[in-house]
Amino acid sequence: MKPLSLLSCPALAAALLLGAGGARADFANFTYSWSTVPSPPVFPSGTGSVALALAPDGSSSAALGGGAVAIPGASVTTASVAGGATPADHFAIDYALKLHLTDTGSAESADLSFSGTFAGDLTATTSTVTSTFHDPVTQQATLGGHVYSVTINPTFSNVPAPNVAGSADIKALVQAARQVHAQAEQTPEPSALALTGLALPLLGAAWRRRRAARARG
Repeated sequence: MKPLSLLSCPALAAALLLGAGGARADFANFTYSWSTVPSPPVFPSGTGSVALALAPDGSSSAALGGGAVAIPGASVTTASVAGGATPADHFAIDYALKLHLTDTGSAESADLSFSGTFAGDLTATTSTVTSTFHDPVTQQATLGGHVYSVTINPTFSNVPAPNVAGSADIKALVQAARQVHAQAEQTPEPSALALTGLALPLLGAAWRRRRAARARG
């Protein structure tokens, strides 16, 4: 079978041209910063405390319609001298971790607040304290024509005892997509339309010449 060429099929060539106009990879660029309510992010109880070390302000980008990008949120650490004759420090504390998100291109911004609870008992050597985030753990903001979806992660974790290596790290997963406009979604980009308008007459003429040559042969 003879291989199919672009000149032998103008419709295929036009489809490829249209596809080329929409195949570029686009990204949503954004900056972020964190805060807590109440502030500062140290929550005392008895002889101890649970503290959040907030991630520094930063920037990132997410592929439009692509996978999630992880950004750091906070690390959780504890302190206590309870134990023995001293009762354990008990925690049942509600708080909010707030993300300030700014779309770089438009400078539009929004605040997304994720409510959480620290609950459990703490001594100098043990911890039953857990960190739990409550629904909705995924929130959205439309900024600069981009729809940002932000999910707090993990929604549940164990908080380490004092002086134990490691910490409970909190992060956010950010996805971005284009804002959908009902009428504009099906309209080809002007550049793709211009390319197609220029290419179709040329392809059609070449196709006719090939047919004429075959007929004479």
